[in-house]
Amino acid sequence: MYGFGPHTEFRSLPISEHTAAANTRVHVTIMLETERAFTRLDEIAAVPGIDALTIGPTDLAQDLGVLGTPAQRQVLHEHRRRLVTAARRNGKAVAMLTDSAEGVRQMIALGATIINYRPTPRCCGRGTPRPSRRFAARGPRARSSRAEAGAAPSGAANG
Repeated sequence: MYGFGPHTEFRSLPISEHTAAANTRVHVTIMLETERAFTRLDEIAAVPGIDALTIGPTDLAQDLGVLGTPAQRQVLHEHRRRLVTAARRNGKAVAMLTDSAEGVRQMIALGATIINYRPTPRCCGRGTPRPSRRFAARGPRARSSRAEAGAAPSGAANG
């Protein structure tokens, strides 16, 4: 968005300055959803401009042939661990999606620094638990938020 407003402190900037300032505010998270992506994990993690890595748990489980099987949880956990290792080695953050307070704890323990929390909806959205206050005290390492509409299907996030 070019122009002026709160993002430019209501000052008009030359296009080159505006573009440079806007680019510093862009956050890029790459979602790995296939076994093929994991064969190139270090190469992907080393790409300049990528800020964080995450997995698409349902698509990854399906691609690996473990969706809905007893092995799904363990296989996804192992892939999350691999992702965390590659992210750390390449100076990237780790973003993870989860649908429970326990899942938030697990993702933090695993090394996630960006937590996208989307509780499993209760009947027609009557109310949802709000564990974010429980984790907010942990500081900037554990940002907890609810996923925007269209995120991964509920129940799929924890494997």
